[in-house]
Amino acid sequence: MITEAEIKQGGEWVTIDFAEGVKRRRQVMRCPACAGPINPYDGGGSVPHFAHIKANPHCPLSFRFSGTSKAHPDALA
Repeated sequence: MITEAEIKQGGEWVTIDFAEGVKRRRQVMRCPACAGPINPYDGGGSVPHFAHIKANPHCPLSFRFSGTSKAHPDALA
C-alpha cells in the first residue's frame, strides 16, 4: 500500500503524506518506489492511500507486486 507520494517542488522531488496529497490532488505525484504517476484514493471503504494511475506489477508498494522490482513504464523524472 502506498502511504506517501512525491511531488516536484523547486526542481526536487519531495515526500508528502496522504493528507497533503489530498490538498494537492491537482498536482502531479509519483510513487516513491517506482516513480510511476499516482493519485490519492479514499473511496470504496478502503484505507486512504495512493494508487497508481496505471498499474505496475513491478512496484514493491503495489498489491499486485510480482516479486521483481522495476521502474514504472511511465516513470516521472
